[in-house]
Amino acid sequence: DVVYAVDVDGRFTYVNPAGARVFGRMSDEIVGRHFSLVVEPSALADTAEHFRRGIEGPETNPFFETRILRPNGEVRELEIHAGSLYRDGRLVGRQGVGRDITELRRLQEELEEKTSRLALLEDQQRAAMDVYRRLNLVAGHVVSDPARAGRALDAVEVSLQVETARSLGLQDDLE
Repeated sequence: DVVYAVDVDGRFTYVNPAGARVFGRMSDEIVGRHFSLVVEPSALADTAEHFRRGIEGPETNPFFETRILRPNGEVRELEIHAGSLYRDGRLVGRQGVGRDITELRRLQEELEEKTSRLALLEDQQRAAMDVYRRLNLVAGHVVSDPARAGRALDAVEVSLQVETARSLGLQDDLE
């Protein structure tokens, strides 16, 4: 986990070795510099707002998420738990612990994608079972007349082709 401290102006006063590794920098490159050095530009406004609220109201919600940008261009996602830092009863900055949740987010997105694909497959299976059930009904009604059964199945096949073409926006190509 990243363990850090920043002064009331947002400059790092401490970062542990694990934090330096997550940030992709040496500790001496970070200490004394503003936290914007490590925050991914699109996440900077939200991160700065959390910092501002923490300085103005030290009892604010200490949890937030942000993204950092490493020097090599890699973006990492962090979950931050921050709190106020006091010396002799006076607010001197903020301190926090950041957990790298990049892999967790990737796994959550992968799970969401697989869940979505599974739901689509289940819908397709239900539709196929419904078609099978209906074909059994048609076959049951025309079983005594093979020619009639053939015409019914041909009509079903044409109907499926038309619906497939329509769903793909190709209905004009059927004529």
